[in-house]
Amino acid sequence: MIVDRDVEISQLAAMFTESAGGSGTLAVICGGTATGKTELLHLLCNQATAQGFQALTAMGSPMEQPFPYALVEQLFPDVGDIAEHEAPATPPAAGHLGPSPGEPCVPPRVLRHVYRKAEQLATQAPLLLAIDDMQYADSASLQCLLYLIRRFRTMRISLVVTESTHRTADQTLLGELHYQRARRIPLGALSRAGVVRLVAEEMGEETAERLADEFLAVSGGNPLLLRALIQDSTHHRGPATEPPRVLISDAFQHAALACVHRSGPHYVNIAHGLALLDSHGVPTLLGELTGVSPQTAAQGVEALEEAGLLHDGRFRHPALRSAMLGDIPADTHTSLLRRATRLLHEEGAPQTVVAARLLECGPLGEDWEAPLLRAAADHFLVAGQGSSAAHCLQLASRCCSGDEAQALVFKAAAAGITWRLDPKTAVSQLQSLAVSAQEGAIPLATSLQLIRALLWNGLEDEAVKVADGLPTTGDEQQSDPLLLTTWIRLASTYPGALRRMGGPLLAVAPEGFPTASETDPPQLTAAHAVFSAVTGQGVESIAAQAELVLQYVRLGQQSMEMPLSALHALIYIDQLNLADSWCDQLLAQSAKRHAPAWDALLLSTKAMVTLRKGNLPAARDQALDALSRFPVEGWGVSLALPLATLIEANTAMGEYDAAAELLGRPLPDAAFQTRYGLHHQYARGRYHLAMEQDQAALACFLSCGEQARAWGLDSPGFVPWRSGAAEAWLRLNKPAQAAELLNEQLERAQPWQPRAVGSALRLLAATRTSAQRPGLLSRALEMFQAGSDRYNMARTLADLAQAQQQLGKGGEARQVVRRAWRLAQECGAEQLLRVLRPALPYDRSASCGGQKTMRVESLTDAERRVALLAAKGLANREVAEKLFITVSTVEQHLTKVYRKFRIKHRHQLPASLGFDDADIA
Repeated sequence: MIVDRDVEISQLAAMFTESAGGSGTLAVICGGTATGKTELLHLLCNQATAQGFQALTAMGSPMEQPFPYALVEQLFPDVGDIAEHEAPATPPAAGHLGPSPGEPCVPPRVLRHVYRKAEQLATQAPLLLAIDDMQYADSASLQCLLYLIRRFRTMRISLVVTESTHRTADQTLLGELHYQRARRIPLGALSRAGVVRLVAEEMGEETAERLADEFLAVSGGNPLLLRALIQDSTHHRGPATEPPRVLISDAFQHAALACVHRSGPHYVNIAHGLALLDSHGVPTLLGELTGVSPQTAAQGVEALEEAGLLHDGRFRHPALRSAMLGDIPADTHTSLLRRATRLLHEEGAPQTVVAARLLECGPLGEDWEAPLLRAAADHFLVAGQGSSAAHCLQLASRCCSGDEAQALVFKAAAAGITWRLDPKTAVSQLQSLAVSAQEGAIPLATSLQLIRALLWNGLEDEAVKVADGLPTTGDEQQSDPLLLTTWIRLASTYPGALRRMGGPLLAVAPEGFPTASETDPPQLTAAHAVFSAVTGQGVESIAAQAELVLQYVRLGQQSMEMPLSALHALIYIDQLNLADSWCDQLLAQSAKRHAPAWDALLLSTKAMVTLRKGNLPAARDQALDALSRFPVEGWGVSLALPLATLIEANTAMGEYDAAAELLGRPLPDAAFQTRYGLHHQYARGRYHLAMEQDQAALACFLSCGEQARAWGLDSPGFVPWRSGAAEAWLRLNKPAQAAELLNEQLERAQPWQPRAVGSALRLLAATRTSAQRPGLLSRALEMFQAGSDRYNMARTLADLAQAQQQLGKGGEARQVVRRAWRLAQECGAEQLLRVLRPALPYDRSASCGGQKTMRVESLTDAERRVALLAAKGLANREVAEKLFITVSTVEQHLTKVYRKFRIKHRHQLPASLGFDDADIA
């Protein structure tokens, strides 16, 4: 089926009419390779035959081009026999048209024979001479045809030839052919309408219209490529339930190779060179690679562009480039690739482009390779191409044959990236590097990074050996920020391992609390922030330090160690909303980088935030999502953290079987010598409490506290082990022991740790008289509101309702129970709902009438909106943000609401105020 050629066909049909009337005609069909010239010529032969023409056909071939009369013998077979008995003619005088230098002239008898043979045939019936690929005609045949053309003006002969735009035949004689009244008929790429027609034949009109643009973009409108693409798309389509789509497979790639090889060996070399250089195949570079002049290279690019293989000098689809690369002979591929790599570097191509070629061909033995690969690795990381970055660094290590230390630095960096992709492989790489580090072969900065990587992966013994083998060069190391940063990081996260280490890390340990400076590098600032948060010292600027670090972080340029330290610092000082916001921002960055390891660690951190804010189902889902993003082997000792979140969340939700299964999951032994292990130990204690295993719970909390104090990580905002142990003591009817621990927690807690203060006050109320309890519980409720902890707000309200009931305040108790019930439902706290259910009034709507209704109706719309949000547990600042008003306005509205309801505290607000949450908007 021929499409998009109606105009050309009509022009050629008119030419046949002229010839049938006694006028000789000549047409040249030209165009890029495989643009349909041969197909059109065959159609013309059929049409001419149907009109009574005699059709004689011939085809030029580059293989036969050196042989005299190879083409004309296909038209007139006896020409060769006559020529054998004739001596070559005398060359024409200078300035006269003739063959190229070195080519023999055709004897006159042969020329006249060709003419008479054509004349004889034309007297019998109109004659069509159809010649395909005229650019490959031999010189003798061209001379014969030229002799005929000059004499057939009044004969019933049509000569139609096809030729490529960029021809290689005798230009002098071809030029003369064009001079002889030839119609030039160019064939270009198919239009969109033509593509639709061809695709519709095989795939239907609806599919053709939907996919036409994609078919056109991939094939470039080349009929041969388009048909092959249709074949691939129909033969390899998916299930019948799925809509058809454009598919690229063998047929398309074979068709592309056919296009190039039909153009000739010269263009094959050009195509191979372009595939190696890709988008950097400028004529100068391409010519130098393929051994031709820039002009010839540019001509080759233009020819491939006309054939639809290229667009703007590049292969229009990666599959085309892959096909050309696969077509390069194996014995020349490596040498060509190495040469292309050097040329690209000399030309100043982007580092990632040169690096990609080096990864294919291996080291060249040049001094510039290792630095370039290191820089390219950074670019690949920013682009989210971790695998390419790791390969670059591994190759860079092979380019450092004379510098073993630098080679090991590159290997260590590669191992860090490999961890994100293949944790098992990374562990073996780290163990190998540890051996080199123990021998002192790795520079200090890399050795310190290696120590932290080994500890993360639970290889504590190896890390201690590397630390003990660090080079000692004198007092200046004590002020080295790298050593200090590592000491602080280890002290806050791997304190158990740090205690076993000697050498420079022991020497750099500060005598007192390490002080932070505005001039500290971000890595040190992040380490300071989390260290301050877990120790409870130097706390004034933790939030500012953490935010400074997080503003500096760009995922892909640094490891996750620095942003995680800053986020954990915010969590431990109860800046939960701030931590949540930064988690979301970093997750958005990570999504663009396609980095599952970063996604996992950030989701685990966000789950910690969500748990502390009291949204139990969301915390569980986020922690599960985190674990699903990354292999268990990659988590190392930090696996304890998402497991701890899951255990706490499931326990509070009443999912005890799930919590028990999680507690049974194995952890590296080294995990319990880390900060993460304390989280896990605390979660285990919460589970034992829920299961009423009070002695086991007490043992867990006291063990957790003992370790935290021994390591100096005893901030109540980090792991509130004292309140956990106090709850167990209360269950065991030991209020004095509970009160002692709770008073300690209150003394250690800072104003910026409202959750720790609230936990202590809530439990301390249980050690006091009935009259004292409501006051303590009200203060605890305010603390949990300030800390955005809705689950503990619900627990406190439950305790408050019980205290009011004991004081005979049944009405107030019922209101508080309803609020507790409502918050517990929102938190998904099934365990607490089971406790509250017996105390919940049977008729929960009864309180909506009477005096309360009158009081609700007395509120203004603004007062009602503020009161509803306050009753839901939002702090004044959160209410202000939600309603876009100032905190002062919120306080004024609440004062009026309290007066109208004759109450003193926000926890006394009714659970229902007569309108839905939607009324807030």
